[in-house]
Amino acid sequence: MSPVASRRIEGTCVLLVEDDEPVRELIALLLRDAGVDVVELGDGIEALNYVAACEVYRQTVRQPDVILADINMPNFSGLDLLMGLRESRVRPPVVLVTAVNDVDIHTEARRLGAVSIVQKPFEVEGLLAEVAGALVRARADAGELV
Repeated sequence: MSPVASRRIEGTCVLLVEDDEPVRELIALLLRDAGVDVVELGDGIEALNYVAACEVYRQTVRQPDVILADINMPNFSGLDLLMGLRESRVRPPVVLVTAVNDVDIHTEARRLGAVSIVQKPFEVEGLLAEVAGALVRARADAGELV
Protein backbone atom coordinates (compact mmCIF):
# COMPACT_ATOMS: atom_id res chain seq x y z
CA MET A 1 0.00 0.00 0.00
CA SER A 2 1.24 3.44 -0.77
CA PRO A 3 2.40 5.59 2.16
CA VAL A 4 -0.47 8.04 1.52
CA ALA A 5 -3.09 5.29 1.57
CA SER A 6 -1.48 3.75 4.65
CA ARG A 7 -1.73 7.08 6.51
CA ARG A 8 -5.42 7.26 5.59
CA ILE A 9 -6.26 4.06 7.45
CA GLU A 10 -3.73 4.24 10.28
CA GLY A 11 -5.46 4.81 13.62
CA THR A 12 -8.91 4.03 12.28
CA CYS A 13 -11.24 1.33 13.57
CA VAL A 14 -12.52 -1.49 11.38
CA LEU A 15 -15.34 -3.75 12.48
CA LEU A 16 -14.36 -7.08 10.89
CA VAL A 17 -17.25 -9.52 10.50
CA GLU A 18 -16.20 -12.95 9.23
CA ASP A 19 -17.49 -16.36 10.30
CA ASP A 20 -14.40 -18.28 9.16
CA GLU A 21 -12.05 -17.83 12.12
CA PRO A 22 -8.72 -18.43 10.30
CA VAL A 23 -9.72 -15.98 7.55
CA ARG A 24 -10.88 -13.45 10.15
CA GLU A 25 -7.61 -13.76 12.06
CA LEU A 26 -5.56 -13.31 8.88
CA ILE A 27 -7.48 -10.21 7.78
CA ALA A 28 -7.27 -8.78 11.31
CA LEU A 29 -3.51 -9.30 11.31
CA LEU A 30 -3.16 -7.54 7.95
CA LEU A 31 -5.23 -4.60 9.17
CA ARG A 32 -3.35 -4.34 12.46
CA ASP A 33 -0.05 -4.38 10.57
CA ALA A 34 -1.37 -1.32 8.69
CA GLY A 35 -2.02 0.47 12.01
CA VAL A 36 -5.75 -0.19 12.19
CA ASP A 37 -7.69 -0.98 15.38
CA VAL A 38 -9.79 -4.07 14.67
CA VAL A 39 -12.93 -5.36 16.38
CA GLU A 40 -13.43 -8.99 15.33
CA LEU A 41 -16.89 -10.54 15.24
CA GLY A 42 -18.20 -13.82 13.85
CA ASP A 43 -21.56 -12.90 12.36
CA GLY A 44 -23.90 -10.11 11.32
CA ILE A 45 -26.05 -10.30 14.45
CA GLU A 46 -23.01 -9.64 16.63
CA ALA A 47 -22.12 -6.75 14.32
CA LEU A 48 -25.56 -5.15 14.62
CA ASN A 49 -25.39 -5.55 18.40
CA TYR A 50 -21.98 -3.86 18.41
CA VAL A 51 -23.27 -0.98 16.29
CA ALA A 52 -26.26 -0.62 18.65
CA ALA A 53 -23.84 -0.50 21.58
CA CYS A 54 -21.96 2.29 19.79
CA GLU A 55 -25.18 4.31 19.74
CA VAL A 56 -25.93 3.75 23.42
CA TYR A 57 -22.43 3.76 24.92
CA ARG A 58 -20.76 6.44 22.81
CA GLN A 59 -18.16 7.23 25.44
CA THR A 60 -16.94 3.66 26.00
CA VAL A 61 -17.53 1.71 22.76
CA ARG A 62 -15.46 2.80 19.79
CA GLN A 63 -17.52 3.45 16.71
CA PRO A 64 -16.09 1.72 13.64
CA ASP A 65 -14.91 3.90 10.78
CA VAL A 66 -15.54 1.05 8.33
CA ILE A 67 -17.24 -2.33 8.47
CA LEU A 68 -15.51 -5.11 6.54
CA ALA A 69 -17.85 -8.10 6.32
CA ASP A 70 -18.18 -11.39 4.53
CA ILE A 71 -21.33 -11.71 2.43
CA ASN A 72 -21.87 -15.43 3.04
CA MET A 73 -22.26 -16.15 6.74
CA PRO A 74 -24.66 -18.59 8.38
CA ASN A 75 -27.71 -17.16 10.15
CA PHE A 76 -27.15 -13.51 9.24
CA SER A 77 -25.36 -12.62 6.01
CA GLY A 78 -23.54 -9.49 4.99
CA LEU A 79 -26.67 -8.50 3.06
CA ASP A 80 -28.75 -8.93 6.22
CA LEU A 81 -26.22 -6.75 8.03
CA LEU A 82 -26.63 -4.02 5.40
CA MET A 83 -30.42 -4.16 5.80
CA GLY A 84 -30.10 -3.93 9.58
CA LEU A 85 -27.77 -0.94 9.36
CA ARG A 86 -30.47 1.02 7.53
CA GLU A 87 -32.26 1.34 10.89
CA SER A 88 -29.14 2.52 12.72
CA ARG A 89 -27.92 6.04 13.38
CA VAL A 90 -24.37 4.67 13.25
CA ARG A 91 -23.76 3.93 9.55
CA PRO A 92 -20.11 3.47 8.70
CA PRO A 93 -19.27 2.52 5.13
CA VAL A 94 -19.43 -1.22 4.46
CA VAL A 95 -16.95 -3.14 2.33
CA LEU A 96 -18.08 -6.69 1.61
CA VAL A 97 -15.84 -9.66 0.89
CA THR A 98 -17.07 -12.73 -0.98
CA ALA A 99 -15.90 -15.87 -2.70
CA VAL A 100 -19.08 -15.95 -4.78
CA ASN A 101 -18.92 -14.11 -8.07
CA ASP A 102 -22.68 -13.60 -8.54
CA VAL A 103 -23.74 -10.42 -10.35
CA ASP A 104 -27.20 -10.47 -8.72
CA ILE A 105 -25.72 -10.67 -5.21
CA HIS A 106 -23.23 -7.91 -6.00
CA THR A 107 -26.02 -5.73 -7.41
CA GLU A 108 -28.18 -6.30 -4.34
CA ALA A 109 -25.23 -5.53 -2.04
CA ARG A 110 -24.65 -2.20 -3.77
CA ARG A 111 -28.37 -1.40 -3.69
CA LEU A 112 -28.34 -2.00 0.05
CA GLY A 113 -25.40 0.37 0.52
CA ALA A 114 -22.15 -1.56 0.19
CA VAL A 115 -19.47 0.86 -1.00
CA SER A 116 -17.25 -1.89 -2.34
CA ILE A 117 -17.13 -5.64 -2.91
CA VAL A 118 -13.82 -7.48 -2.73
CA GLN A 119 -13.58 -10.85 -4.42
CA LYS A 120 -11.83 -13.74 -2.62
CA PRO A 121 -9.07 -14.64 -3.05
CA PHE A 122 -7.85 -11.07 -2.78
CA GLU A 123 -4.53 -9.33 -2.89
CA VAL A 124 -3.58 -7.77 0.45
CA GLU A 125 -2.85 -4.40 -1.14
CA GLY A 126 -6.21 -4.48 -2.92
CA LEU A 127 -8.14 -5.18 0.28
CA LEU A 128 -6.34 -2.44 2.19
CA ALA A 129 -6.88 -0.03 -0.71
CA GLU A 130 -10.63 -0.75 -0.66
CA VAL A 131 -10.77 -0.02 3.08
CA ALA A 132 -8.80 3.20 2.56
CA GLY A 133 -11.09 4.17 -0.34
CA ALA A 134 -14.18 3.61 1.79
CA LEU A 135 -12.72 5.86 4.49
CA VAL A 136 -11.86 8.59 1.99
CA ARG A 137 -15.38 8.52 0.51
CA ALA A 138 -16.98 8.58 3.97
CA ARG A 139 -14.85 11.51 5.06
CA ALA A 140 -15.61 13.38 1.83
CA ASP A 141 -19.33 12.75 2.33
CA ALA A 142 -19.02 14.12 5.86
CA GLY A 143 -17.25 17.22 4.56
CA GLU A 144 -13.92 16.39 6.19
CA LEU A 145 -10.62 17.18 4.52
CA VAL A 146 -9.06 14.11 2.94
